[in-house]
Amino acid sequence: MINKVLKYVEKYRMIEPGDTIAAGVSGGADSVCLLFVLLELQKKIPFSVKVVHINHGIRQEASEDADYVRTLCGKLGIPFFLVETDVRAQAKAHGRSEEEEGRYIRYRSFEKVLGGDAGRIAVAHNSNDRAETVLFHLFRGTGLSGLCGIRPVNGRVIRPLLCLTRDEIENWLRERDISFCTDSTNEKDIYTRNKIRRHILPYAEREVCRGAAVHVSRAAGQVTEAEAYIVRQTKAAMVRCASPEGNGVRINLPAFFQEDEYLRGRILLECVAQAAGSRKDITSVHIDSAEKIFAGNGNRQAHLPYGLVVYKEYDWGMIQKKERGREPETGTPTCGMPDEEYEVAAPAGNAPAGETAAAAGRGLYAEAPACGISATMALEGGGLRSAALVRVEIPGLGPVECRVFERKEAFWQGTGKIRPESQNIPEKTYTKWFDYDKITSSVVFRHRRKGDYLTINSKMNRKSLQDYFVNEKVPAKERDALFVLAEGSHILWVPGRRISEYYKISEGTERILQVSVTDKNIEVL
Repeated sequence: MINKVLKYVEKYRMIEPGDTIAAGVSGGADSVCLLFVLLELQKKIPFSVKVVHINHGIRQEASEDADYVRTLCGKLGIPFFLVETDVRAQAKAHGRSEEEEGRYIRYRSFEKVLGGDAGRIAVAHNSNDRAETVLFHLFRGTGLSGLCGIRPVNGRVIRPLLCLTRDEIENWLRERDISFCTDSTNEKDIYTRNKIRRHILPYAEREVCRGAAVHVSRAAGQVTEAEAYIVRQTKAAMVRCASPEGNGVRINLPAFFQEDEYLRGRILLECVAQAAGSRKDITSVHIDSAEKIFAGNGNRQAHLPYGLVVYKEYDWGMIQKKERGREPETGTPTCGMPDEEYEVAAPAGNAPAGETAAAAGRGLYAEAPACGISATMALEGGGLRSAALVRVEIPGLGPVECRVFERKEAFWQGTGKIRPESQNIPEKTYTKWFDYDKITSSVVFRHRRKGDYLTINSKMNRKSLQDYFVNEKVPAKERDALFVLAEGSHILWVPGRRISEYYKISEGTERILQVSVTDKNIEVL
């Protein structure tokens, strides 16, 4: 078995002479085997070993496991480092799952033990773990990368036992009369991976094919090699058709569409990741959306996570991180209706004392230049106070009323407080409230324009207004006639349908913009 592991270590160049290896040893069979295997490998490769044990504070027997590993390291003369933490409390504080928090703590601890040493982090995953991970990813939905399962080498992390099965490990320990601890949680179906380990793989071994786990793990190894090849091809293709552009990436579309269909998806994923600075939360849906923009005609946009905007400029595809308060230039907006704007509000801000909102260019006002309708409100002492009601008649929509309240002013039934239910409007009142502190420019009622978008959830994900209309099955012939309340290209409200998550009031709101529309033809949803 040692020779098998040695060949695996050499194949992936896991350990170099002079390395310091920080080995994670929980006390279980896999990690204890890892420790003894590393000691055997030291006879072939000169390197040093440090042991790191993490007490997550979850299991009652955790302190016993720590004592076992400490005693074992003492007998073997190996430096021992104990990390004690409350994973549950830390996970709650950081908004992570216990598994995520535990993983973060483990690898942060490894890095601290290594310090500035040139070395590696050794963990004890085996081929069964790899098979379980592949199935886990497959069941939840994954691409080629997810089918690699656990990789032999990932940065500084090495997995020397990935070539061994769990049975090989336990048999090797028993033959040498080496004791180990048993994690009671492994026998409970409290984690999805435990269910795969305890039920799905054993069933496959009995009813489908003996050695199923080994076969899945071997296939994952082949996928890993294929993935490495595709990564190299993707990098070469990036040189041919993509380049940095300001706060994003631009793509030569004629060159891009000459690439293989599958490779185009990988190129777009890499471009999006470069523009975003992360691959997290980037899905095939986002990649497909970007390619449709590049393959289509016109000036449509797609909004991706991390504030990215995807659009097309002639023969160039653009993936850019939007600057705060600005939309990328994507052509002149047009629509089928007269381009009339009915200005509702602009930030009160810091107008000089005694100036009117109109003179200062800010404050709360409403105007309809096309109809000659105008109303302004004065500022007192440089700030908006107890604003009076502003009314304006908007042809095709109806009478619109707006008002701004300061939080210190009585807002909700004389309480001066914002209650959670204030987001829900009683039926047929046609009134919405918005966080006025988030508004940085004029707010207008107008018809739709190209580039318009909504913030659709609390994660601040965006959707183009066009896609929203399509998803809501709004007839195409009706879309140009609808009014929207907008700040620039950001839609606050589609009357009768929904408001933007971004502008919703919260406990931190200091000023509130109230807008009411009186139109019996609007259905309140």
